[in-house]
Amino acid sequence: MKIVEENTSVVITDNQGNTYNFIQNNIGAYVFNVAFEALPNTMYTLSIKTSDDKQYISSKTELAPLSQIDDLYAEVISGGRDANKV
Repeated sequence: MKIVEENTSVVITDNQGNTYNFIQNNIGAYVFNVAFEALPNTMYTLSIKTSDDKQYISSKTELAPLSQIDDLYAEVISGGRDANKV
């Protein structure tokens, strides 16, 4: 059984006072209503307020630093029963 919390306020706020609101889509997921890109050296807080007035606020968090990729390779894996799939 899938439980969906409807009519919930979901907001990300950064340390510069910008707010990014989520909206609920037709399958019940909350998605951004504008383009959003997390930036380095910026703190973010997630706030959720449910329809029955329960409130959840995350601790401030920062975008994880980029990891350096030292090596990258591709490997072909058989498609199992269908030899045409990779």
